[in-house]
Formats: sequence, structure tokens, C-alpha cells
Amino acid sequence: MLSGYSAASVFGYSTARVRAMESKLLSKETVQSIINAKDAGSIVSILFNTSYRDQMMEFGGIETKPEFIDFVLSKSLAISLSKLVAATPTNYRSITRAIIGRWDLYNVRLAIEAKGKSQGFDSISSYIVDYGIYNATVIKDVLREESIEGMLSRLLPNSPYAVAIQRTIDAYRKNRNVLDAIAELDKVYY
Repeated sequence: MLSGYSAASVFGYSTARVRAMESKLLSKETVQSIINAKDAGSIVSILFNTSYRDQMMEFGGIETKPEFIDFVLSKSLAISLSKLVAATPTNYRSITRAIIGRWDLYNVRLAIEAKGKSQGFDSISSYIVDYGIYNATVIKDVLREESIEGMLSRLLPNSPYAVAIQRTIDAYRKNRNVLDAIAELDKVYY
């Protein structure tokens, strides 16, 4: 356990970085404006005047099509997660990674659902959080596998989630049920 002074010296920088990130969160007023927006174009305009502006510039700026907002939000989340890990003191990064690892497994979950419906990467691309070991590039690649088992097996080597992935494979093998596989993945992680 760290003493008060020791904790302040270890986490002082991290706390300052996280508070800086918090200052960029949408205000209650902005959220209310989004809720009250008349159409998707109005939401795009509101978001363009927030910290999402940089990510929106990659998708057309103020002309960002409403269907690309999911991409913008996912990209912003991935950037924030990277910053959060970088701001964490080195000795505590594994804890932070474990907490935000849910996004890695969220991407795996999306891939299982897509493969179960015989859909490709494009069907889930806007929902992928492009962060971590199971980022968009990895998910796009493994979705080329013929089966759910083959796809999950590709994710196993050197994975910090090997136990969760293996148990998901085992659950799927029992009766080839996608929902059972996803339930097992959630159960093991949480």
C-alpha cells in the first residue's frame, strides 16, 4: 500500500492527464443539444464543435455523413484508451490494460456474431474499437477464416486472453451455438 505522499508522487502525473481528458468529455448541455437535435446533420454539427472534431476531419469534417459517426466515436475511444494506458504509471499498466481489455473482447464478440451470421468485416467495421491486440486489422484478417473455431484459434497464440478464447472455442464446439460462445466469453472475462 502506498502512503499519501508516495501515492501522490506515483499517480500525480496520471491524475493530471486523466483530468485533462475529462475536460474534453461532452458537457451536459452538449448532450442535451444532441438529444434535442432535429436530425442527424444537426448532431454532426454539434459534434464538430467538440473534441471529436479531429476524428471527424478524417471522415469529411463538417460534411461527415451521419453513417460515419460510429467510426468517429470508435476512433476517438481508441485514442482515449491509448492515452489512458500511456498516462498510467508503468508498474500499474497491466491493471489498466486488464480493465480496458473489455474492448479487445468486445471486438472478438462482434467477430463471432458476424461469422455466425455469415457476414464479413464490413458489416461490423463501424462498431469495431480500433485499439489493442484485437484491433480492426486483426479482426478483418481473422474474419477471412472459414469457421468460428478457425477464427478464434487464430486469436489464441500469445494472447493474454488465451483462457477466455479457449473456453469460448470449447463452448462453441459443444453445440455450434454462437450465443453459447458469446455467453462463455462474457462469463470468463467478467
